[in-house]
Amino acid sequence: MVKRALICDDLTSDRLILAQILRKLGIEVIEAKGGQEGLDMSKDNKPDIIFMDIQMLRMDGYTAA
Repeated sequence: MVKRALICDDLTSDRLILAQILRKLGIEVIEAKGGQEGLDMSKDNKPDIIFMDIQMLRMDGYTAA
């Protein structure tokens, strides 16, 4: 079962929507504002699942993945 999720998206509104849904399901949510931040947070927090936006500034989702 998923206990911790990382949401990696440069748009605050998109992160907020997904975070609200996941929290209602009892999942701990970690949020990153970009690809590099997502990589750093995934190493530090070891999420069970990562939701990665494909189109982001600086480092896109494909590069981060």
